[in-house]
Amino acid sequence: MVYDDLVGNWKQFITDYFYDCSLEIYRGLAALYVDDPRFTKYIDKHGEGFSQYLRKAMIIYCDNQS
Repeated sequence: MVYDDLVGNWKQFITDYFYDCSLEIYRGLAALYVDDPRFTKYIDKHGEGFSQYLRKAMIIYCDNQS
């Protein structure tokens, strides 16, 4: 799936440049993108509802990796 490549690359970017991003951490980050209004506001600058879409894609990715 296309989203697997995209969100997989995002997870790898986080690991490469910030911290070891396990699937558990990635799931938490996905929730944060929607639950924290600061993240939601920033992410949704790229399109209304994008934070919700990204969250779903990240969770699907994690489910597929488990």
